[in-house]
Amino acid sequence: MHGTHTPLPVSYEASGGAHAIDPDTWQTVVRLALPAGRFVILGKALVHNQQDSSAQVAFKLLTDTGLHLETSDTTLPRASLVGVNSYATVPFLCSCTLTDPGFVDLKAIEGNGLDGVWLAHAQLTAIQVQEAER
Repeated sequence: MHGTHTPLPVSYEASGGAHAIDPDTWQTVVRLALPAGRFVILGKALVHNQQDSSAQVAFKLLTDTGLHLETSDTTLPRASLVGVNSYATVPFLCSCTLTDPGFVDLKAIEGNGLDGVWLAHAQLTAIQVQEAER
């Protein structure tokens, strides 16, 4: 149809990384600011273990109002098992609707009480989606 077009979706991004993952408390590793609206959120985190014990890293995505959106985790073998630091990529995919502008936080924790487990990089992207016309 001439004269009409569908607007391209708007996306929002945030990233973080290069620090140790706390073994005792959940810590925010990426904060993504969003306007009110409907979103598909995707992302990934790259973690590595340089310890002589296996590590378990857990992630969760939460809105600033406390709505739980997603949980992902991974187990990284001890570094000596693979001969170098062990690495894992952890994916995230969810959707949410925010009635007011706010934040989506990616939080991480190391579950085996180990120091020296690192977040190398994390990225979140939110794509705003529109209600389909009927």
